[in-house]
Amino acid sequence: MKLSEGFTKPVFTVSSLFWYGASFCFLSMTLKSLPVGAAYAVWSGLGIVLTSPVGYFLFAQKRPVASIVDMVMIVAGVGVMLLSSAHWKRTPLRTPNN
Repeated sequence: MKLSEGFTKPVFTVSSLFWYGASFCFLSMTLKSLPVGAAYAVWSGLGIVLTSPVGYFLFAQKRPVASIVDMVMIVAGVGVMLLSSAHWKRTPLRTPNN
């Protein structure tokens, strides 16, 4: 979105909208096998963790040590939540046929 400069550059605007749409499609697929809370935690956590390196490498946005520790804690928290979720342990992955 940063490269679209407020949606004034068509190529970057279309690219941003495409990737937002793709992320919502992947979220909706995940909701078939995870509860909403767990799916949203994974989705938002991945968004934070995966966009941070993009900002660092493409836009020279520096990351203080505290923000890196925060991201590690987010990943750990989501992992613990998924491992301890009773729904996750008992519910098999649903396929379109069932």
